[in-house]
Formats: sequence, C-alpha cells, structure tokens
Amino acid sequence: MLDWGKGKNHEGITFGFDLEEQIKDHKFREKLEKRIDDHVGMIQKGMRDGESEKDFKRLRSVMQGYLGLQKVLARTQMQHIKRGDIK
Repeated sequence: MLDWGKGKNHEGITFGFDLEEQIKDHKFREKLEKRIDDHVGMIQKGMRDGESEKDFKRLRSVMQGYLGLQKVLARTQMQHIKRGDIK
C-alpha cells in the first residue's frame, strides 16, 4: 500500500514519495499534525456557524480530506515504527 516509495521502477531506479520521507522526521510530523488539527478546528467552527447549505457541503468535503490525511499519517507512522526507521 504505502510501501510503493520503496520500490524500483521498470528501469531499476529507486523512487520515493517526499511526504513519506519527511514524516519520518519527528519534528516535521508533529508540526504537520498540529497544522492539520488547527485546520480541522477551523472547519468545524465554520460548519457550526455556516449560513448556507452550500457552504456546509463544501466544508464537509474539505473536512473529510483532512480526516483522511490524519488516518494516512497515523498508518504510515505505525508502519515506520514497526520497521524502526522513525527518526
């Protein structure tokens, strides 16, 4: 699944995803998680204070994206911990 970055393409060149490499760094990951939490809080406030149905639907879609990103970060963190390559 997320181990795609560890593979090689058909020409034998190793490739990796930048975000996957960056989240191994503890400080970067904490900063990113805090930023995501801040955005989720702002979106929740906007959903509570929303005036129109259109705004609510739009914010709900954005919120789902952030919640999905949080899940991906949690899963990749657990994978890196199991492999022992968290800095």
